[in-house]
Amino acid sequence: LSRSRLLDATVDLIRRKGIQGLSTAEVAAACSMSHGSVFAHFGTREALLQDAIGSEILRIAARMEAMLSVHAADPALSPSSGAPPSTGGVGRMLAHLLTVLSEEELFLSMLYRDFPFLPPIVQRRVAGMEAALRTPLYDALVAASQAVRPASDESGKQPVSEDHGITMGLDAFFAMLIRLMTLRELYGFEKSILSERRDDVTLLF
Repeated sequence: LSRSRLLDATVDLIRRKGIQGLSTAEVAAACSMSHGSVFAHFGTREALLQDAIGSEILRIAARMEAMLSVHAADPALSPSSGAPPSTGGVGRMLAHLLTVLSEEELFLSMLYRDFPFLPPIVQRRVAGMEAALRTPLYDALVAASQAVRPASDESGKQPVSEDHGITMGLDAFFAMLIRLMTLRELYGFEKSILSERRDDVTLLF
């Protein structure tokens, strides 16, 4: 129970002030526990951060994966549906993804701002979370592309150049998301910057 309280307090403090300036004394005080309790449970500040950030990333990733898996079964994502990406299943998938990201934005903005200072294992978990998001989005875009522009051969596979274009598009999309979340902290946005710039993000996608 004490360990869980320390982890929750660490995540809450990260949302409010970031990772760089976070002290173990603040975490202990937030839980009304002794400073020594932090080290009794985790040994070091780095281990505390690794466990707290890692568990929060897993929670957010699981939430996003659950949302995307529901949309992956959407008939509008089938090549036979003929639904344009902006109004069919891809559009609904994007709308719900942005809603989830907006709700988790406080933590994610601090995570990306302080990314260079994260332990390598946590950086790898962030990369894993992004990869888990990219795969269903890529599959949805390929399916939608097949609906409006059938493949030129009988195999049903997209031309290599089109696959490359979708990959580059997703790279630009995720770069914009990360940039916006970083700007939120840099310019002190009180509201969700992803909600404020939702139209721009949707247009890029």
